[in-house]
Amino acid sequence: MRKAEKTVDATIANLTGLVEFVEDELGSAGVPERTIFDIALSVDEIVTNVIRYAYGNTTGPVTVVCQVEGDIVTITVRDHGNHFDPLSVPPADTSLPLEERGIGGLGLFLVRSLMDTVEYSRNGDENVLCLQKKVTSALQDPAPA
Repeated sequence: MRKAEKTVDATIANLTGLVEFVEDELGSAGVPERTIFDIALSVDEIVTNVIRYAYGNTTGPVTVVCQVEGDIVTITVRDHGNHFDPLSVPPADTSLPLEERGIGGLGLFLVRSLMDTVEYSRNGDENVLCLQKKVTSALQDPAPA
């Protein structure tokens, strides 16, 4: 099992570093590039939401834990911001014309479609979002579209 974590202030200036941390950890573990791309995109979306909404007009910590065990990648994102369960947001209705869709929700739709499992829990004063993806072999991993 390979596990690493990084904690930074939840600011836009730190977003790239967190995504690169995930990419580096997964690359070092031999995860195929396409799978890394999907996971990194999901982490970018989730951490961006933490930065924008979790702490209101202040900031606080955001922690990303990256774990690879066998063929399962688990990413855990933790923050101490306002209680928010992203899974309580109904999935975006992508069948509606653009002008009839509400604002927001597509990022979570994207995360749900890219990851195999997305789970939320509240642990004391901490939001905990757990993302999992099964790794396919490099030969089975499709090229990016």
